[in-house]
Amino acid sequence: MSSPSGQTREEINRKAGVILERARQLAVSRGDDEARGDVVTELRRECQALRSELKQLKVQYSKLQAPPVVGSRDEDAPSTANLLLEEARLQAELAVLLQRRKRTEGVTTCDAELQTMAYQQVCESVLQQDQLLTARRSERDRVEAELKREETLLKESQELETALERKLAETRGRSGQGTHRQVGFCMDEIIQPSDDVDGRGGGERGRGKRQRKGGQQRLDNMLSRAGNSRDSDDTFPSLPDVVQELISKTLTSPHSPYLSLSSIWPPHGNLLLRSGVIQRHPDNPSLVRVAPFHL
Repeated sequence: MSSPSGQTREEINRKAGVILERARQLAVSRGDDEARGDVVTELRRECQALRSELKQLKVQYSKLQAPPVVGSRDEDAPSTANLLLEEARLQAELAVLLQRRKRTEGVTTCDAELQTMAYQQVCESVLQQDQLLTARRSERDRVEAELKREETLLKESQELETALERKLAETRGRSGQGTHRQVGFCMDEIIQPSDDVDGRGGGERGRGKRQRKGGQQRLDNMLSRAGNSRDSDDTFPSLPDVVQELISKTLTSPHSPYLSLSSIWPPHGNLLLRSGVIQRHPDNPSLVRVAPFHL
């Protein structure tokens, strides 16, 4: 069970807290000056009443004050009462000071907090925009590099298309016998050894001539058998069609320009491989593509 002094202290603290809370609400409110003035007047009146109660309480403590008995619990009662009175007085004066600060300076604590929050939000927004701008610039640089690479690839593909179309037109314009002689000449150039380098002797030169003669004869036999076989014409496309298809694969699918070697007539495939027009896939020898070259 609490004592009367404890109840009085709790009541004073409660009233002082109410006054302080109302003063804070008044400081952050945005009503008209007349209404605010009425509230201030009421708060001042309540502060005066609280001061009167505190004075009466102080007088009562003064009357009841007596030399304390050594070791008793009432020994610190006057000092506790003084502390309560001082606390209540300070709280009431704080409420009045908050209101005066509002009327004189025109800047409330709430306004300062709002300004601080707004400044922090602006700083965070600027930081986010800088990060976004950096990411956009990196993306732009990557896209520009990719675009340049695609332009280079397109230019090389166009050059390759032009060269192969020119070579294809020349091939189609030749007669069968002329094509046969041209193929023989290509095979002769392929199998011809480099016997003139470093001034080597006639023995190696004679051996190179025999190799060229044997290679030419094998090519003649191969083309003769191909001419007498109808299955090759019915099953495999012609050499110009093969070259045209390889060119189309290179232009339409530059990332996968390979064609199955089994779809090409073996003599044609061997001829294109030996002449360097096509090359095998590095991982799958059964696939071939047009060999890249520079004009």
